[in-house]
Amino acid sequence: MFDDTDVATLESIRPIYDYLTELGIFTTKSVWSIDWKGPSDYMGSHTLENREYAEYLRELKRRGFEVAFHGAGMESSLRADIERGLGNFKEVFGAYPVSNAAHGRNRDNLYWGSERFSYWLTKKLYALLSGDDSDYFQGHVDGSPYFWGDLAKEHIKYVRSFTFTGINLLDRTTPVVYRSKKTPWINSWFLTNDAENVEEFNSLLSNANQAALESDGGLCIISTHFGKGFVANDQLNPETRNLLSELSKRDCWFAPVSDILDYYVNQCGCKTLSSQQQLTLELSWFLDAVKRRKARQKYTATELEFLRKPTS
Repeated sequence: MFDDTDVATLESIRPIYDYLTELGIFTTKSVWSIDWKGPSDYMGSHTLENREYAEYLRELKRRGFEVAFHGAGMESSLRADIERGLGNFKEVFGAYPVSNAAHGRNRDNLYWGSERFSYWLTKKLYALLSGDDSDYFQGHVDGSPYFWGDLAKEHIKYVRSFTFTGINLLDRTTPVVYRSKKTPWINSWFLTNDAENVEEFNSLLSNANQAALESDGGLCIISTHFGKGFVANDQLNPETRNLLSELSKRDCWFAPVSDILDYYVNQCGCKTLSSQQQLTLELSWFLDAVKRRKARQKYTATELEFLRKPTS
């Protein structure tokens, strides 16, 4: 599981991580390193500048969880802030992050938006559907004030690329970990399964899906947001609790994402995709996105509603 840190606070994530610890399910928790001073839909989310939050994440790392990078902050970061964010991360955890996932519409995202795609057709199709300008995301653009591709190349081993529905990544024809000739600042990309919030997580991790994954000897890496509805009134969602309990009893290996990716690369290698493989991956993502949109479940709340608390 790769937990994007959107709307996460210490209060909203502690119950699920303590329960995962109890079950022996070790996962990856991403962080933002520095606070944001302006307006944001994510204002109120904790960062490493919150001392109590940072100490709890250090404790998670000691327990065996991975802490990953979700960008320097909740909004677009200039290079100097990214350098400071990476420095803060190393100061707190003693090393730079191994894995990274782009956040939302941060302009410093690496090869994001239409730049995730390698072909004229898929670039134009994405731009048409999303409305994004082709040069909006600039983390990989040398000379841009948002550029940090060289820092990612130096410090980040794995960067998340496309996410898909379904429970088993091994059902796909594309390797789970791969390289691309058109993204030179990225050491390795990795694919994940997608579950935006607690409702989608519970649906994806149903008992039937768990049984199928175990029977097939499959691989599942769930990208989700533990801040989005998993905990209410300091209590973990009851269905999530039951599903995680059942999962822990299965004959599976529960490890942080980078450990799983290291094992995968050791067994299967990390190859540069051929042109045909790259095109197949991109087109399959579009088809999956249509399927995902039709099956999208209603969110419990917006980001702001998760973070707002009544004042006395």
